[in-house]
Amino acid sequence: MIAIKMLPLKKSRNNINAKPVFFDLSNNPYERYLYLFIKFFLINNYVVYIKVNFKFLGDFDTYTMLLFKEKNVRFCFVKPKNCELVFSDRKGKGILLSYDYFSKHKTTKDFSVPMAMHPLVFYSNYYLEDIIDNERKNSVFFAGNFEEKQYSILKEARKFNICSRIELYDYLKQNPLTIVPESMSVLDNKSAENKIVIIDRKYFSVPMQNLRKTLGQYNFFMACPGISMPFSHNIIEAMSVGTIPLIQADYALLFEPPLQHLENAIVFERIVDLDDIILFAFSMPENQKKTMRKNVLHYYNLHLSPTAVVGNIVHLMPEKIYVNAEAHSVRLIN
Repeated sequence: MIAIKMLPLKKSRNNINAKPVFFDLSNNPYERYLYLFIKFFLINNYVVYIKVNFKFLGDFDTYTMLLFKEKNVRFCFVKPKNCELVFSDRKGKGILLSYDYFSKHKTTKDFSVPMAMHPLVFYSNYYLEDIIDNERKNSVFFAGNFEEKQYSILKEARKFNICSRIELYDYLKQNPLTIVPESMSVLDNKSAENKIVIIDRKYFSVPMQNLRKTLGQYNFFMACPGISMPFSHNIIEAMSVGTIPLIQADYALLFEPPLQHLENAIVFERIVDLDDIILFAFSMPENQKKTMRKNVLHYYNLHLSPTAVVGNIVHLMPEKIYVNAEAHSVRLIN
């Protein structure tokens, strides 16, 4: 049973200059992605008002429950006065939210909320310190889970023409350049120049508060897909520190705007192309890699950061906003 403390519609004494945004939702298929969407407004000095709807509140999951801990979230029955930014999942009630995230019918008047970093680690605990672009290892890096039952779902569903994480892992393990360190000390001590470094959580995990710093030590990142869809939070974490993604073509096209080969990504078509594309990446001139790292960071700051997402919405004032709902969104694909 959730106890909700109703708060009056007035400005917080600590947020005199905060702007209001109102959410009027009938249900919550979005789960972590709704929390992220709302958190982006909180980061940008908004006070978030959420209309009390008991079906909607009953759909709260682990992530959206975090909203009860946010001091600038207000639960109320009516929209606050002078609130011009309103989101709803019902037509005519505000900017329409949809979870048909992979829709083929998007228009230039629509906006898709991009994938974000991990909500608990980087936005709830706020491990978002600046990463200095020091000298980097000329290697490919990935750290994550390779649980076969979970990460085979993408291939089995046949919704995307993209290799699953398990397929990429099995293929890369056959490459003589691949190393799979089994502890943090081995990772720190092992020479990792011109290598494919894969951290498998079965053995150990890089502490999350150190993950972006670790990502920032490498030139390249292997963009392994998520469970039921290609998007995974780890590519956003890598791009936030300017690490260049190696990414399959159809995955790159899902970004809005798409990632571009040799501009802000290194794009490959088929899994059998990976060996050659990795050697090509290692042989790129240093000035080209440096330019690409800057381009990756520029893309992140322009399209993926919380400030960019909120700023782009306010500037565009779209008719419809697509919010990812992961498996729910994938099920809507024909």
